[in-house]
This record gives sequence, C-alpha cells and structure tokens, in this order.
Amino acid sequence: MNMKDFKETVIKILVSPTGINSQNKQKSPYQRQSKILKKIWNGSHNDFGLERIMRFICCLFQFISLSTFIRYVAGKGGFVCKKVAIDFYVVLLTLFPLFVLYTGIHHHTVVIFLLIYFIVDTIIYNLNYIFLSDLIPSTASFARNLIGVFCNYAFILLAFAVFYMNINCSINCTESIMSPMQAIYYSTTIQSTLGFGDIHPNSDMGYIVVIAQTLIALMFVCVFFAITISRLKEETFLNKGTKNKEQHK
Repeated sequence: MNMKDFKETVIKILVSPTGINSQNKQKSPYQRQSKILKKIWNGSHNDFGLERIMRFICCLFQFISLSTFIRYVAGKGGFVCKKVAIDFYVVLLTLFPLFVLYTGIHHHTVVIFLLIYFIVDTIIYNLNYIFLSDLIPSTASFARNLIGVFCNYAFILLAFAVFYMNINCSINCTESIMSPMQAIYYSTTIQSTLGFGDIHPNSDMGYIVVIAQTLIALMFVCVFFAITISRLKEETFLNKGTKNKEQHK
C-alpha cells in the first residue's frame, strides 16, 4: 500500500462519501457568532430575564472558546478538515486530565486554572443546545453529538479526579487519596451518584467540589442526554429529504 492509498483509506474511515461531498462554503465561526449575537440583541426570540441573560452568556463565551478558534483555523481547510479537527480536539481534551494525573503535574496552579477553563467551556458549549437551539446551524449528525456529549461527560469526570488529588479526601476515614486510580474511582462514584462512602471529603472546599460535580453530572444526565437522544431522528443537512422519501415508500 502506497502513501496515496493509505491516505484515501484513512479519509474513508473518518469521513463518509456523503460528508466529503457536503463541503459547502461556510462563514467564519466568529462571523456566525456575531450574527447570532446580533439576533439575540435585536430580540429575534421571545426571551426575557434569566433566559435572555443565559443566551447572551452562551453566545459571548464562544468568542473566547478554544473550540471556536480551532473551527476558524481548521475551517480554512474545508468542512471535513474542520469536523475532524474538532473530533481530535474533543478526544485530546478528554485525555488531558489523564495526562495530568499520571505525569504528576496535578498540583500546578496553571493546570488547575486550565481545567477550570475547559470545564466552563464544556458546560457552556453544551448549554448552547438549550438556549441557542433556535439560532445555531443544523448539525451534521445528532449521533455524532451524542458521542461528543459522552466525551464531555468523561472529561468532567476525569477533570474532577484531578481536583480530588489536590483536596484532602479520606479513605475509610484514615488515609488520604494517594493514586490517580483512587481519584478516578472516587470521581466516578460522585458523578454516577452512587456514593459508596468509602472515600469522602474532609474540608469545606472538598464539599463544594463534590456538590459542583454532582450538579454538573445531573445536568448532563437529565438534560443533555435526554435532549440529544430525543433529537436523533430529526432532519439534518446530511439527511435532508431522506425522511420524506421513507414516508412515501
């Protein structure tokens, strides 16, 4: 197999022929966000109070989101390049806390602030599907969105495991968390709301972190998974017309 055949094989694994043929010219993500912001400001949707504030927050944060910058840079290579770049970003983001845990850099202040930024970015990105659902462009595949949400859920779990390595949490009321696997295990019991009780926080900061993770986990499980699954069969730009054809058969 020569390099050309190998490249074509990789492209076919990552992108379907339909996806390759759908490389229509799209606006810059920053231009698109500016347009969405203008629509919110001019009142294109009957919103007010907290809902309107959340719409502004979700839209404005995208201007400082790393994912928006990646879309901007990778988008110059075309639609497929942008989508694949975002997929790689999501995978690398999910693995980043594992890298932090097993390299022993979890106690560095810069790492903690980076994780906090990525957690906020992840939460607000997913909130777009609720508060900006009438303004964001149609998605290539809601099944793809479901994979993305699952990766985001895993990232939150692993990121909080890093926090627990820096917080005084006790095992069986005596020992402290010592290994990355113990931290991941504890984060899993919290995020899954199992709470076996064999590990627990010993400080107010620990209680705050546990409460925050529980609320975020409930938000993912009860809201975003339900919304994404309910929209799996909705029409997107890759399957437009397919639904009507099936109904006429």
